[in-house]
Amino acid sequence: MPVIHIQHDAGVGSPYDITVEIGAIVKEVAAIAGEKVIVKNYPNAFVQTALDDELKALGLKNIVLAGFMTHMCVDSTAHGGFNLGYAPTVIASATATRPLLSANGKVLSK
Repeated sequence: MPVIHIQHDAGVGSPYDITVEIGAIVKEVAAIAGEKVIVKNYPNAFVQTALDDELKALGLKNIVLAGFMTHMCVDSTAHGGFNLGYAPTVIASATATRPLLSANGKVLSK
């Protein structure tokens, strides 16, 4: 099954600056030979990237998502893929996010 890595680049000085260690993909999940890396600048990995073209070239309709910032990038990409006709599956045990505050100031739980 093809694997495509998506890397968010928010620019120099941000926690998602891909030119420095903090923004790099960690070696445990880094691309290996034959796996593509697509750099994105928006939460939805389909916006202004080649992701849709890559998936179409592979003839894929079912996509499996894992990654960081479940509430933002993973969710946005799942919705974006669905809107383009893909059948996204989010693997809950392979995603993570940061603590989020509710309207009353308490941290949201799982």
